Amino acid sequence: NFMVRPRVRIRYRKDQDLRFLGHHDLLRAWERLLRRADVRPAQTEGFHQRARLNFPSALAVGICGLDEVIELELENEPDLSALA
Repeated sequence: NFMVRPRVRIRYRKDQDLRFLGHHDLLRAWERLLRRADVRPAQTEGFHQRARLNFPSALAVGICGLDEVIELELENEPDLSALA
């Protein structure tokens, strides 16, 4: 059962105090941010479901990133103006 979900690529900055967050902490922060913004990412399947988020190039702790990317799969077609 193959299902095509809409994908969104978001660019962000990881600098100042955020540079001290590890990869897993940053992932949880993005999950909370999306939940508070009422954006419904697609979920993984299985017992412990997680949001389908992807960091193509994860940074090490202490490194600043001025043009980082996060890719997420959404449950349904997004309203891009509301997502911005």
